[in-house]
Amino acid sequence: MQEPSCYIEPVLVRLREYFVKDIGIELRPREAELVGTPHIELLSYSVLINLGGAIRGGFILSVDKEFGIKLLELFSEVEIALEDRHEFIGEALAESLNIIIGNSCHLIPTDGEKIVFLPPFGLSKTSAIENYKHAYATKGEFESAYGKVRLIYIDYSTTVAKEQ
Repeated sequence: MQEPSCYIEPVLVRLREYFVKDIGIELRPREAELVGTPHIELLSYSVLINLGGAIRGGFILSVDKEFGIKLLELFSEVEIALEDRHEFIGEALAESLNIIIGNSCHLIPTDGEKIVFLPPFGLSKTSAIENYKHAYATKGEFESAYGKVRLIYIDYSTTVAKEQ
């Protein structure tokens, strides 16, 4: 079995390149090292893409509210009504995460087996996280002028001991 960091590291590199070079939002690493944690803490807007095939895990892209709003502004050529923003921010995050993972796949060690992408779905701060609370998660975090950006890799093939 591969160490979870071998899956998240190339995706973190591409995440930073994507936001800095493709989108135009400067990101600074917030944590120098990857942190393994049994706790999954989401920011204001989050999306999950589960993977199958060579990888039994999923990636969550989670951002602060101001970052989500800025991303939507950069994605959209028209003004989005306040009541519709949440849905469209989720779509912008899903598209971003799909691009980031897709452009990282060739860097993830898979022993020749294909990586299968499942459809993305949005997460609220509590939804679906209960399903993963005993899975091992590795995260990397960045800071921007618009708040935090967090990438979490959940390894479904491992679990952590339940807290006492």
